[in-house]
Amino acid sequence: MTLFYTFIKALSICFFFAWLVACAPSHVIRHTEALSRDYTYIDFSRNPKPFQHQDIVGGEHESLFKVLGFQGERFSVVLKSIDGEIMYFVDGDQILISNYFDSAEQKERGEEVEIIGQDSWFIISVYAHPYAEYLLTVTKL
Repeated sequence: MTLFYTFIKALSICFFFAWLVACAPSHVIRHTEALSRDYTYIDFSRNPKPFQHQDIVGGEHESLFKVLGFQGERFSVVLKSIDGEIMYFVDGDQILISNYFDSAEQKERGEEVEIIGQDSWFIISVYAHPYAEYLLTVTKL
């Protein structure tokens, strides 16, 4: 009987930690879908862990990720092409973009973004032609 209770206790601890991970606050504060554009607004104040998003984009469709940042904050933006050739650009007011890298063997591209103004929404625009599957990772440094 003691073995059974030990097993149940261990199982309940595993479920508790899985629940904690699943209930972590989302980075996404708003998501809207238009005819050929998806807009996702991201905020790191509730969850400091890296934001990851895997999706498919192509044709005239474009996925836009708007990241909220404040003066002095730095972010790493890495885009990995899983299938097809993915393209992207980063833009925004009062930001500094640096440390661009392109790894052909890992099919990854990325750069760092620093907020130099009081605050800013910087935009990551992801697109492909004809289509591509990608993994976007944004990390607050």
